[in-house]
Amino acid sequence: MDAEAGNDFRDFVVSRYPSLVRAAYLLCGDQAHAEDLVQNALAKTYLAWPRIRRGSVDPYVRRILHNDYVSERRRHWWRETPAEQVTDRARPPDVDDVRRVACTSTE
Repeated sequence: MDAEAGNDFRDFVVSRYPSLVRAAYLLCGDQAHAEDLVQNALAKTYLAWPRIRRGSVDPYVRRILHNDYVSERRRHWWRETPAEQVTDRARPPDVDDVRRVACTSTE
């Protein structure tokens, strides 16, 4: 990338970073995660900068933000969430549970 393109990219990042972080925050609801999403989107934008700098850059970056967020959500759909209380054992079976199993197995 030449010096002029590098300066253009730097100017874009300085001017648009706050609004990109806000947009990412609206997607994920977490400030640190939003900043990570923007950082990844800007890295991808930097690689494509010579090709896109004369076009509509904002929609391009926002599309990257959205696609990365959706892709990450799909990849981590199984992620566990912490519980308030951890039990050592499973819930003991209820009498009704035992009857329900006994009734359905004999029919």
